[in-house]
Amino acid sequence: MKRKRLEGYLFGILTALCWAISPIFIYKGLETLQSPIWGTAIGLMVAALLYLLWYIWKKKWKEVSLPLGNSIYWQIAAGVAGAMGILFRNIALETDQVAIVVTLAQTASLFTLILSPFLLGNQLREKITPKLVAGVFFILMGASFIVLGRNF
Repeated sequence: MKRKRLEGYLFGILTALCWAISPIFIYKGLETLQSPIWGTAIGLMVAALLYLLWYIWKKKWKEVSLPLGNSIYWQIAAGVAGAMGILFRNIALETDQVAIVVTLAQTASLFTLILSPFLLGNQLREKITPKLVAGVFFILMGASFIVLGRNF
């Protein structure tokens, strides 16, 4: 296996681990916060600080320049969507179980599959294949079993 692909898998698993732990911490923190907006603001400030420290540590700050062309608008849109997703997750964690909220968040692959061809058009690197559609279907089925299963 190529090193780059192995790194992709490793960082993908680390992402899953961090995203699995984060809602648990948020849930615990929301017990004493008066609003999930505070939790979102604190989390985003800490994330921004960590990104800054990462750049300093990796000495990447020398390479930082302003984005050119339309790329800045896409990054702003991504930031808005990401921040709103974090806020909505925090609100959901305030009202329901961590396992249910995280499971519903995993249905993001369905929305990605549907929206990416419209938003990316010819720039779409990932091809929508029967295997990809089947994988999303199984994710949705698993999420359905978890969410609906608690009601039986």
